Amino acid sequence: MLIFAVVLALLLGSPAAALGQGPRHFREAWEAGQRQDFDGAIMYYTRAIESGDLPHPDLFFAFNNRGNAYASKRDYDRAIRDYTEALRLNPKYAAAFRNRGRALVYKGDYDRAIADYNEAARLDPEDPHALIGRGIAYNAKHQYDLAIRDFDAALRVCPACPLAVLNRAAAYVGKGDDGRAIQEFDVALKQSPGDPNVYVGRAAVYEVRGEFDRAIRDLDVAIRLDPQNWHHRLRRGSLHSGEGDYARALEDVDAAVGLGAVGVPTLSARGRMRFYLGRFADAASDLAQARDADGAIWLYLARTRAGGDGRPELERSSRGLDLTGWPGKVVALYLGVATPEHVLGAARSADPRIARVQTAEAYFYLGELALLRVDVAEARRRFDAVVDLVGKDVALKRLSAYAGAMAELRRLLR
Repeated sequence: MLIFAVVLALLLGSPAAALGQGPRHFREAWEAGQRQDFDGAIMYYTRAIESGDLPHPDLFFAFNNRGNAYASKRDYDRAIRDYTEALRLNPKYAAAFRNRGRALVYKGDYDRAIADYNEAARLDPEDPHALIGRGIAYNAKHQYDLAIRDFDAALRVCPACPLAVLNRAAAYVGKGDDGRAIQEFDVALKQSPGDPNVYVGRAAVYEVRGEFDRAIRDLDVAIRLDPQNWHHRLRRGSLHSGEGDYARALEDVDAAVGLGAVGVPTLSARGRMRFYLGRFADAASDLAQARDADGAIWLYLARTRAGGDGRPELERSSRGLDLTGWPGKVVALYLGVATPEHVLGAARSADPRIARVQTAEAYFYLGELALLRVDVAEARRRFDAVVDLVGKDVALKRLSAYAGAMAELRRLLR
């Protein structure tokens, strides 16, 4: 009797064995993905794939879904390999074409992405996401009319797709039609009033138009909706700086750092905010992280303005820099091996836009040199030249040289 029971158990198997290891791991992977545990999802999908007992539909789903988990971790090469395997198993799997297209966009391979989106749209004409994805790729290629055509088509399939409206607005920005872009963002806000990305997008258009107050108000809303996103804080800090409100700008950058913003660009931005406020020693501690010519110049100025000796660090930095071009010639100026005329000459460019930017920077750096020499009249003359050159040019008002000149003029007028 005992032998019969054992044999029966072996024939029937346990409930887990009856389900099979592959399907069980597939379910565990799906559940991990729903929890956004992407490492767990990858582990269980791998076990399911390697089990050898997944039925054919689940097998290509497993490769596709593991690809999604890799993509969520920004491991786009592995994601693309998995989507490709899913398509080998099922060449008519539209979602895998769409997903691979998205990964290719993130890698900057827009032509291959468009080819994948073409196939996804052919296999599933009612899928708005394939059209939106292709439109995003066209936007990245600056083919804005083709992008708008795709977003229009997506909205015919899905009239309430805010992603299509949002990206169509971006296409109009690319075309230089700021007014139409604002209209698009207004439509997107009616559809998705709680989406912070819409406010961020509209703020970017207002910034281009020079309407900083409106841009800041939109970013205020974006931050209320998404308070943990440090990118919004940095963007608003930049706008406050453009408005000359350096204290608020620094508050935003400090908050961004507290939320996890790291890296040389963030610390350089905070260092410059502190410089504008006259907190030169604090500025130097942030600017010491930079390794390029601009960073070396600002660090020298911060160290010297704080009462220290910035020359040794500037000399060390100069060994790896080209001192014949821009802004290397400014380093040469501060080391005493170039003249103001050399600096102004190096600022010239065949491109009028670049020439204006570099000339504004040259005037600022010459103004700082005058301050170090305690020549207040010359410093004021140079800083005034920055302001006059920038004028009402919104883009140039975002230059650190402009913000620095304005901050110095305020200090000189006290």
